[in-house]
This record gives sequence, C-alpha cells and structure tokens, in this order.
Amino acid sequence: MNEYAAPWADVCVSTRVTLLRNFAAVPFDSAMSDSDAYDNIARVEEGLINTGHRNEFTYISMSGVDAAQRAWMAESGQITPELGKRVSRGAAFLAKGKTIGIYINELDHLRIDGMMPGFQLQRAADLAMAADSWIGHGARYARDAQFGYLTVNPLMCGAGMTAAVTLHLPMITATQKRDELAAKLKGRGQVLKPLRTDLGEPGDGMYRLVHDVTLSSTPEDALLSLSESVEELVTTERDIRGKWKNSDLLLLEDRVFRDLAVIEAARLMNEKEMCLRVSQLRFAAASGLVEMPFEALDQLRLNLSDAALNLRSDAVLSDRQRDEMRANAMRREMALILPEH
Repeated sequence: MNEYAAPWADVCVSTRVTLLRNFAAVPFDSAMSDSDAYDNIARVEEGLINTGHRNEFTYISMSGVDAAQRAWMAESGQITPELGKRVSRGAAFLAKGKTIGIYINELDHLRIDGMMPGFQLQRAADLAMAADSWIGHGARYARDAQFGYLTVNPLMCGAGMTAAVTLHLPMITATQKRDELAAKLKGRGQVLKPLRTDLGEPGDGMYRLVHDVTLSSTPEDALLSLSESVEELVTTERDIRGKWKNSDLLLLEDRVFRDLAVIEAARLMNEKEMCLRVSQLRFAAASGLVEMPFEALDQLRLNLSDAALNLRSDAVLSDRQRDEMRANAMRREMALILPEH
C-alpha cells in the first residue's frame, strides 16, 4: 500500500468541517444591500488583520473571476458552487496552505471551512473554529440565547456546523451494500451521497458522508458519531477489498493492467470514463497491486475534469476536443505517476 501521511487515505480522500455565521444587525441574504455585502467583506478582513493572520490568506472576489475559473474552483473545492453564483457580491479568503476557506456573502454571511486530507475530523474542526474566533474577535455574530447561532436555514441554528468526509468506496458500491449502509447512517442523522451527481450512478465509488449538527445535538456528539460511522465504512470497505484480493488475485491484476492498457491506447476519453479509470487505479494502489500515490490520483481526477480542461484552453472546446485533450493528458500524467508497469 502507498505510504501517505493522511490517515486512512486508502479510503478517506478528505475531511471538511463547516461553520455558518451571520453578523448581528445585518439583514440576511434576501434583504441585504450591496453596502451590507461589502461591509461583510471588510469585517472579515479586519478580523484577520487584527489577529495577525491576514498574510496567511489570498483574497478572491467573484467579480474578478470568469465563469470557467469559477466552475473549476467549485469542482476542486476551492469555493462552493453557491458562492460561484454570487458574482457581484461573493468573495473568499483562502488560506495559502489550502486548509481554511472563508466564503463571504453566500447564503449566510459567512461559511468557514476547515479542510484536511484523509480522515482528520478534529483537526479540520479546530481549523474552522480558529478562523471563526479570528473573525469574531472584533465582530458580533447573530446569536440567540435559546437557538444559538442564527442561520438562513432554521435547521442549522445552534452550532451552525456541518462535517463531511469524502470517501472512496468502490467495493461497497460493487457489492450492493451501499443502500443498506446509507439507511443505517440516515438513522444517525447522516447522509451518504455521490460526490458527483452530474455523472450519474457513482461507478467511481466516490461519496460524501455529511452530518449536519442540529439543535438536538452538540458538535462534540456529532463529530463522535461521524467518526464512528467513518470507521465502520472504512472497516467494511477494507474487509471486502481483502476478501476479493484473497479469493481471486489474478482477476484483480487482470482488471488493473487492462485499465492501464486502455489508458495507454485511448485517444478519446469522456469525463465519466476518466473518473472510473482513476477510481480503479486508486483501488489497485490501495490493494498493493501498483505503486501510485493516492494524492496524485486524486489530483489527476480533478485536473482532467471538464471544468479543468475548459479552464486550460483559450477556446471553447467541443465534447470531442475535450475528450481528445483528456486522453492525451491522461497518458502523459500516467507516465509521471507510474513510469514503468
């Protein structure tokens, strides 16, 4: 198995903890003026300056980013899709280490994300709460004694927290255990959903497990519950992988090397097929059949998406041009990730 510092990286791709905040005495989005929106941005920057953290962040205004770049940033997780729609008012402060994102004037005044590779739930929560304290140092949030932090969605009042883990579960998908596990997780207030709903059935096995912290739970209980669920999913996925490898190693090797042969031979490849090929290579790496870093494969999936290819080109690409570009790039990148096979 590949050595990678992120915990449980063979199954867990990334962890994200989100805090939703609104400033006191400022109208919610539907009633907010442009002046209010600009003041929200100024409050965030002032908080970062006053606590000595401004130099750790890059500022991005959605009005200064074109549609192709916004689409790529949303797909790669640098901004949220909703923020990408807020062209006139939306803005973000992104930590240079890509571990904290502060998104302003989305649905709520603030969305603060702590992000870590692999499974690092508490670390991601600590990052989000640290940024929250920096901004709140000189600003007053909308908060109620009974309902806690006030949010646009009433169900999110209280802690205003959401935690999510991106998981690679190809064997749970292949053995039809997904629906059974999803129903079990739903009973815990968690949702297991495909990472990319636009690609149809997740043949690539990529999912997000999401837990919203409601008034009926505390952040500590929610994070503990989510940790237990992730551990259960990881154990189940690993068990199925191990049994399959032990029962028919030759079949697995055949599938892996067929994938590599197709990648080498293909001159056209659509986005859905690319995601499937990368998923199967990630599974092969986790099973010890090939030596490829998980983080390189995860980045490859992002770099070869439609949004990434559109951004890379100066012209408007047709589907065929994009599929040709992707196939060519896939061969080049695989030669770097896996020089000999």
